[in-house]
Amino acid sequence: MHIIKTPYKYINEAGAIKKAGEYLAETGRKPLIIAGEKAGKAVEKELKKSLSDAGISTENYFTFKGYPSQNQFDYYANLAKEKNADFIIGIGGGRVIDTSKAAADIAGLSVVTVPTVCATCASWAALTIQYDDNGAYVKHRWNKKSPVIVLADPEVIFTAPQRYLFSGVVDTFAKFFEVRPTFDRHAGDTPTSISMFEAKLAYKNLEADTFKALEEAEKGVFGQAAENVIDAVIYLAGFTGSVKSRYGHYSFAHPFYHTSTQVLKSNVKLHGEKVAFGIVVQLILEGKSESEVLDAIKLFSKYSADFVLSDFNLEDEDLRFLSTQIGTLFPYAVWKPEEIYAAFLRADELTKKFRQSEVRTELTVEPRAVLKNLPPYRSARSLQTLQRVKGLTSVIKLAANENTLGFSENVWDSIRKNVTSQYPDGSAFALRSKIASRFGVELENVVIGNGSFELIYLTAIAFVNEGDETISAVPTFGWYKTATEIMGGKFIGVPVKDFKTDLDAIAEAVTERTKIIWLCNPNNPTGSIFTQKELEAFLAKIPENILVVLDEAYADFVTESDFPDSVPLIKKHGNLVSFRTFSKLEGLANFRVGYAIANRDFTALLTRIKIPSNVSGAGQAAALAAIDDEEFKKKTRSNADSQKELYYEAFRKHGFKYVKSNSNFIFFDIGQEAAPVVEKFLDSGILVRDGGEYGFPTMLRISIGSPEENKKVLDLFEKIF
Repeated sequence: MHIIKTPYKYINEAGAIKKAGEYLAETGRKPLIIAGEKAGKAVEKELKKSLSDAGISTENYFTFKGYPSQNQFDYYANLAKEKNADFIIGIGGGRVIDTSKAAADIAGLSVVTVPTVCATCASWAALTIQYDDNGAYVKHRWNKKSPVIVLADPEVIFTAPQRYLFSGVVDTFAKFFEVRPTFDRHAGDTPTSISMFEAKLAYKNLEADTFKALEEAEKGVFGQAAENVIDAVIYLAGFTGSVKSRYGHYSFAHPFYHTSTQVLKSNVKLHGEKVAFGIVVQLILEGKSESEVLDAIKLFSKYSADFVLSDFNLEDEDLRFLSTQIGTLFPYAVWKPEEIYAAFLRADELTKKFRQSEVRTELTVEPRAVLKNLPPYRSARSLQTLQRVKGLTSVIKLAANENTLGFSENVWDSIRKNVTSQYPDGSAFALRSKIASRFGVELENVVIGNGSFELIYLTAIAFVNEGDETISAVPTFGWYKTATEIMGGKFIGVPVKDFKTDLDAIAEAVTERTKIIWLCNPNNPTGSIFTQKELEAFLAKIPENILVVLDEAYADFVTESDFPDSVPLIKKHGNLVSFRTFSKLEGLANFRVGYAIANRDFTALLTRIKIPSNVSGAGQAAALAAIDDEEFKKKTRSNADSQKELYYEAFRKHGFKYVKSNSNFIFFDIGQEAAPVVEKFLDSGILVRDGGEYGFPTMLRISIGSPEENKKVLDLFEKIF
């Protein structure tokens, strides 16, 4: 007779956390809740609300730290009894869930598991992997029952760091590789046949749906592909591990992982990551051909799991220790220590060989010399990156000066009416005509760019020779420096004076090598401006063979009356150009539309070197709709003006010095190192910019968000400061 222990109920659906109370109501009313630190942050608010709405108490909520050790099992089992809990809920990854299952087993209670990462089948099986308090493997602990409910929510699991998902995928592949030797020897054994069927199905589903599910998750879609992946890792792999054959196992991968935890310095990788290397070793021990082993390594590489021994901090003495200990801890590991040791070295060798053949670590064609040491431009981290890497489910992004009010409702109508499957108008005639009319210039005085980024880049391409110099204030928009250095030029930074662009000092920095002067007005990140009078005086000092670029990306937010009127000056000075954008006031940052107003020679030059059809039809249509929506633009300006006053009031209350801003962001000094504060903000799901990036380590730059977003920021000020 074969006994298979399975959960009473397995739930895998988007939004399951919001329905937790409905699903758990039949289990009890007073749970002991054990949650991992990061896992708790991901689900705590919605889970508690759902449970409370269903009449389930959330008062006994505890954050788990450490390993699934006997001390932890006893601690939470006793805590459950002390609190008169009628069941236990485990929330998080394998460590939390294993502890919750064992504690429930000791206390004689049911357990509900809520996996927040797809890294293990632990949430499904009646098994706990027991460690000591330092994280070294002790034994497999078989619990009397499987969890009563497994509650998996793709919306949570697929916004966890991708590394955990890949670890779970590879760990599930391991079930296939580990069951296969037993199946090959005892194909008629029913439990083994069941396990093999489930393992093959899991393998197939993961290969078919993992990357599809990730792509959909990036777009906020958590559909069938995501459910299939979770089923494979949690349900199918859990089922495979729960079916016991009458025959022994011939597996190595998991014994390698469990034994390796006794070398504490090797515990730098996740369970599935170590198992991946263990599978490679197992295939070598089975006598598989080199091509078969390399095929497995290639498979794992798709999931960032092609590891060598140094990745685990394992040295020769560690390998010899593990070679002897694996057989001691797992008697069914039938290989001799010297065979295991040799297989370790061979697995390391073949993985290195694969890396060298599949991925060239060095470019074999010599690039331009100036690019070799060029640092990458640092942009604000994206929402998708934060959700993937940090495991945040929602983020208020106030670090890139975007319009968090969105964009005009007319935009989508314009796109639907005007965008076709054909290439867009490369001349952007309609949009250029609209801009020319608005500013009182000729059509030939306007050129459209893929945002201001492209216009700056094209300007550097057009004018900067190797050895030429460009000048700007510092701190300022970093792309000026990057674009200059890409062309082999030298960027000269002139420090701001009282956070304002020091035009006199910039004029004094001009040399015979100067080719371009970049003037960001209002300046980013300070938000300060220079006036019409100051600009006119400056232009009088600058030779006409030096290009002066006015980057007026934030000009629409200026409230001071003496801000320069650049168009009449452009008509007067042949070396003056202005760059503007639809990214800020109009909220079209995602569409990438900018424009330059300049003399015909300049616009003709940039037109010759720009990419054909550089701005999409959607971008052009969006800009044409947004430029005429004065009501939306007025709303955006009003929000920026009123909300800045709330920030100023808070700054004065806390004693923060700040720069009065003429833009949609504020630069302010918190009087202490800003980097840790930025991380505190991020822990609360709010992304702001660290002034240390600009050379001001005690300052922050924060974009003006919606009233609701700004309130959350100001409330957080009270908690932090």
